[in-house]
Amino acid sequence: MRRTLRKQIRETGRFNAVGSDGRTYLVVELTEFEDTTTFESKTTEWLATQKSYRLNDGSAVNRNSDTELTVVATGVRLTRQQ
Repeated sequence: MRRTLRKQIRETGRFNAVGSDGRTYLVVELTEFEDTTTFESKTTEWLATQKSYRLNDGSAVNRNSDTELTVVATGVRLTRQQ
């Protein structure tokens, strides 16, 4: 038997990316976690379920691949810097 499902969103990374407009952007990686603790368990267990990306200013970013992203509002394509 499971408890009521709880969720958390945590920042799990930050990286720079260069835009098709020549600017450098700071991209924030967010990961959603679900509480999978059972009544029998004595410790809280969190499971990572999905990732999302935003610019440092909060603008939404779509991930196209490991190195390519797109800013939703502007269509600017981003390339992750190594």
